[in-house]
Amino acid sequence: MDSRIMQPKRWKAEALKSLKPGAAWFLDDNDVLHWNESNTADPPTQSEWDAEATRLEEENVVAQQTYLAEYDAKEYARKRQKEYPVTKEFIEAYTEKEIGEDSTKWDAYVVKYNKVRSDNQKP
Repeated sequence: MDSRIMQPKRWKAEALKSLKPGAAWFLDDNDVLHWNESNTADPPTQSEWDAEATRLEEENVVAQQTYLAEYDAKEYARKRQKEYPVTKEFIEAYTEKEIGEDSTKWDAYVVKYNKVRSDNQKP
């Protein structure tokens, strides 16, 4: 399992919210369920509660792993962003090429730009 994934300690509360939406209850410091007498529904059984907590935790782990995989897949783009020549260089090079008819800075800019792309290729 990826070490960056945080494992929440208390899935029990989330499981209760999922199983009995709108019910009134609280968990004490020992994770003991206190079911409000005003609830019309019965509290979930321990096995229902445990199964739902496990399902929610596993669902969360999968969602986090998917997010991390997508994040890692875009590492090349984050590196490119840091290494691309600054916008000011582009404006100056383009202006000199178009107005001043001198492409020296433009040619240098294109070389830098293409180097960043080749050094940080898409996967």
